Amino acid sequence: MKTKYIKLIVLLIGLGGLSACEDFLSIKPQGQVVLDDFWKNESDVDAVIATCYRELLSSTNVSKFIIWGELRSDNMTGSFNVSEDLLKIINGSILPTN
Repeated sequence: MKTKYIKLIVLLIGLGGLSACEDFLSIKPQGQVVLDDFWKNESDVDAVIATCYRELLSSTNVSKFIIWGELRSDNMTGSFNVSEDLLKIINGSILPTN
């Protein structure tokens, strides 16, 4: 009779332990966007698109587009105000250092 109660108690504790782990295992990461929670309506998508366009128009990206595109395609020439690294890129010497 005692073993029956012991087995029942162990079974209940085991089932209780499994159901209690759900919240522990489903904690969302802090400081990151969870995609399941983000795309709820059209304004969320519009916000992401606006952020992408804002970043594309930042001054660092525009200068990178000019250097990686126009400068390397011979659409621009060097002058006396150009840095040595840019002159190397114009002349075709494209290295990780410049």
